[in-house]
Amino acid sequence: MKKLVLLFIFICLVTGSSLSVAVRQKEHSIGFEINGYKYQEVNNKGEEFMSIEGERRGLSYEYLSRKSAEKSSFWSYQVALSFGDLVYDGCSRDGAIKFKLNCRADFYQEHRFLYGLALPFNEYKSAVMPYLGFGFRGLFNRLKDYCYIKGGEPAEISGYDRYSTYLYIPLGIIARSDLDNGWLFNLNPEFDLFLIGRQTSCIDIEGKGETTENFQHKGYGFRASARISKEIGESFAVFLEPFVKYWNIDESGKKYYSVVESGIVKYKYLFEPKNTAMEYGAKIGITF
Repeated sequence: MKKLVLLFIFICLVTGSSLSVAVRQKEHSIGFEINGYKYQEVNNKGEEFMSIEGERRGLSYEYLSRKSAEKSSFWSYQVALSFGDLVYDGCSRDGAIKFKLNCRADFYQEHRFLYGLALPFNEYKSAVMPYLGFGFRGLFNRLKDYCYIKGGEPAEISGYDRYSTYLYIPLGIIARSDLDNGWLFNLNPEFDLFLIGRQTSCIDIEGKGETTENFQHKGYGFRASARISKEIGESFAVFLEPFVKYWNIDESGKKYYSVVESGIVKYKYLFEPKNTAMEYGAKIGITF
């Protein structure tokens, strides 16, 4: 993250500036981001019993469009993709074996469509932009066929692939201000209204070659970012944007299944525990 800050400062020092505009009619943004990430599952007492934690790197793109520079509506499409170098710290499903291991593959994507009002003031040098929209978040974790150390000797544990998807409604506001001399500042708090989540685990619990799905219906999220940008010539700007994202999702519904143990049919279930996810980092990019 320090390297992103230093790179941004260097670009600002070696380039010229022009008059910035608080709200462009059409705007593209491309960014590279680095962030810390922690997902954790907790029991009814709020105690952590599993976590996935580490550093992520990714790319983001945003398009924003307005009809005119005057007071008007706007719409925006945002997409973010990232890959993680993460560590799983947990145990087997029965709790008998505890282990820590590197995730072989971790991929995250997010797509967002926003619609709102652009309300410029102060001779178009500032603007307030309330919005709402629709968001999709998808996450893939690979926790399958790992080796770990037990008593000084290597051993194996059979895990599974996991897919997580959320649908939600973003509710937020963007405050933009022209600081003169080519500088522009954005502040963007947001609340995310959770609609539904689906957790797909590649666990064949009934021997039918099927995956297990659990649905989540309660939860919430929030995020906030602050962007400082510097105009370069007439068409481009570079920006630095620290951000934080947080999700708090309740326990899922239960997936029931039957097993035969010692000639007796027993009914069991799987569910997704209450969990939280936190991301914090920064991205650097260009706007044009």
